[in-house]
Amino acid sequence: MLDYELNLAPHEKNIIQNAVRFNKPIPKKFQNSPRLEPSERLYYIAYNDLTTCRNFELGPIPLDKILFYCDNYNFDDEQTDIAIEVIRRVDVHIIGEEMKKLENSSGKGNSD
Repeated sequence: MLDYELNLAPHEKNIIQNAVRFNKPIPKKFQNSPRLEPSERLYYIAYNDLTTCRNFELGPIPLDKILFYCDNYNFDDEQTDIAIEVIRRVDVHIIGEEMKKLENSSGKGNSD
């Protein structure tokens, strides 16, 4: 789902995120988008909330922010462990994809 969102315009991302967050149907325009299982929604929403907590634009989400979020939303120990694992793995992937985009847009690798 997050990988799918990388290729959408910001307003399209907001539409999908709000539909998921408020348990509303995803608009027909996005009907072929990946589907989340109910158990996955928790971590999808957590990642999207926590992505605003980076210390710098393409830095990782700090562990203390993940732990605070989990505590604030009363995650049990198992949910917290899963959240840390999922958020960190997704974060590494997303940061990698964003770095590729930056490299491609800056012309790195192009010969003059």
